Amino acid sequence: MATIIRAEQSASDISPLMLSHQLLCLAEDAHRAGLPQSATRLLRLAHSVCNDRRRSDGR
Repeated sequence: MATIIRAEQSASDISPLMLSHQLLCLAEDAHRAGLPQSATRLLRLAHSVCNDRRRSDGR
């Protein structure tokens, strides 16, 4: 079972990798639930988290 990010954690404590992982887990759940469009959107969002981070770091 995936680790759940607690609401009391500040945004700076949550790494882009952890956020991306949580979104990928949600995408898998959506796919299993028969929601392919939602799964695709979550997958794209998970990938964009890492891509946005690279752009802001200048890499």
